[in-house]
Amino acid sequence: MKKIYHFNYDYGVAEVTIAVDTDILTEEPACTILDFYGWYYDKDTDRIGEVIKMCAIEVIRAGVRYGNDLTAIKEYVKENNELDLLGDKSGIKVIAFEPFQFDEVRLELEEIETLEK
Repeated sequence: MKKIYHFNYDYGVAEVTIAVDTDILTEEPACTILDFYGWYYDKDTDRIGEVIKMCAIEVIRAGVRYGNDLTAIKEYVKENNELDLLGDKSGIKVIAFEPFQFDEVRLELEEIETLEK
């Protein structure tokens, strides 16, 4: 079965859509992935959903650097995670991404501290 997960960060500042083949990513490999990365979950947790959430977080982090270049994002996620989280082997595919848009106008200086020597 395939499922589509839609995530948004900070009320739509960034959005990620991920397709999952749950015939490939079952509870057992999901538990292995979560345990490998030390991701907290309990017996009532949707483990597959937690793996997908972890992938969404990685995509958003990479998107800050690469914008909406999905090829670069997937390569970054692959190179910076010891397990192959995205692709045919895992059953996880990023199908859409609206990246976080950094806007320097939104950056505000809040305070300058002067430190005595």
